Amino acid sequence: MMPPLFWKSGSSSLWPYILSPLSYIWAKETERRLNKKGYISSLPVICIGNITIGGSGKTQAAIKLAQFYQENGYKPVFLSRGYGGS
Repeated sequence: MMPPLFWKSGSSSLWPYILSPLSYIWAKETERRLNKKGYISSLPVICIGNITIGGSGKTQAAIKLAQFYQENGYKPVFLSRGYGGS
């Protein structure tokens, strides 16, 4: 993927000037969301996964962990947002 031509210095396009205020608003909203206090669970939580999409073994790791905890007398529960979930 190539950056837009108007990102290059010396461009005579108006787009950088038009989009600049929007970038400030976007950055402030992102900062607000990142600084928002998260939920604190009263139960132990193990999070499996990251930004890797597929094929990294997250499902298999979750199954193995669940089996381990079941064998040791725990009752693990899965919470999945699913693809594109929130």
